[in-house]
Amino acid sequence: MRLLDKLERRFGRYAIRGLIGYIIFFQCIVFAVLFVNEAFVSQLLLRPFVKMDGEWWRLLSFMLVPDARSPLVFIFSAYIALICMYTIEASFGTFRLNLFVLAFILCQWLMAALAGTAAGEAVADATGALLTPDLYPANVYYSFSISKWFFMNLFFVFAVLDPHRVFMLFGIVPLKVWVLALLDAGIIILDIIGFPPLWLAAVLSLAPFLSFGIPLYLRHLRHRTRVGSRRTRFKANSLTVTDGFHRCSVCGRTDASDPDLDFRITEEGVEYCADHLPKS
Repeated sequence: MRLLDKLERRFGRYAIRGLIGYIIFFQCIVFAVLFVNEAFVSQLLLRPFVKMDGEWWRLLSFMLVPDARSPLVFIFSAYIALICMYTIEASFGTFRLNLFVLAFILCQWLMAALAGTAAGEAVADATGALLTPDLYPANVYYSFSISKWFFMNLFFVFAVLDPHRVFMLFGIVPLKVWVLALLDAGIIILDIIGFPPLWLAAVLSLAPFLSFGIPLYLRHLRHRTRVGSRRTRFKANSLTVTDGFHRCSVCGRTDASDPDLDFRITEEGVEYCADHLPKS
């Protein structure tokens, strides 16, 4: 984290506040264009670098392709993404959230750079994985799901930061965020089981969460453990209702059981209440 602190001090002024909000804004424009010309999406998708043919705008434009075709689903996804953005930016800060977005983009670039090269083929042979979107079957589905991977990263980090936030599924069923995150994780696992070569792309696509969210979750666990141990020690050392700072050696009453009672201590160190003080 010290490295991130140094980078933030040096480059933090260049961070874009609400970056994910801008991404969603342009996704809205692309979503509207797709209703008029669905083929337009093919001009935005990330392709292997060896097939880029000078179309370098694809290095960023793939982030603007929405992950849903249904207007209702898209609006709901955008709404959830904005909630995640505000929570994460408030916790991480603008600079770290920008790094989070950049980390996802770099992971996609890595797959695009390896695809179609000797190094990429070696990785594919060694891992049995495909590294590039345009090599997957049902290419249109995966193209739309690049944004899905990105928003899943956001949602998983959001689930770490605010696991007990409640969303109304279909406006009826209340579900906590951590439950929804587990359901998303289950979907990813089922996707990989259904198409095993997807595993490496899934790991790379979830790298931002693995590098930002997992350490954050571990810190939360350590903090919760320390707080729990301090609370246990405090309760163990606290006076109960039956205990008290003063206790009469004769009747056993304390200042806790009888707050109006006066106590005295003799020269021998023996404590008495006002009712049982020695007469001489």
